[in-house]
Amino acid sequence: MQDDYTFTGNEGGIISESDARQFIANYHMGPCITWNQGVHGHFFGKKLIEELLKQRGAKGIRIYYGSKPSASSGVLEPQLILVAANANGDDMLSQGKIADISRPCPKFCPKGVGLII
Repeated sequence: MQDDYTFTGNEGGIISESDARQFIANYHMGPCITWNQGVHGHFFGKKLIEELLKQRGAKGIRIYYGSKPSASSGVLEPQLILVAANANGDDMLSQGKIADISRPCPKFCPKGVGLII
């Protein structure tokens, strides 16, 4: 558990379309740390989600599975990539807002009530 972190709503960040495509390709190629071998969830702040949803024509958010190298070990770790989707269900790539850079659990897990058993 990460006891000394206070979520601010600003967690997460915009990544490039090429990074998003690479992370998704990494996930499909494997191998990586599987979802049930460590990462339980990801936290994205309110600010980032609102930024995706405020794009003209956005009706929701699509979430893709991806993997990217850990900054410390280089081992591929699970990631979630968020992109706004329009009324047709199409990813809104032309506005260049694709999100990643979440706070994964563990390390940033619920301090009290949470879904983790």
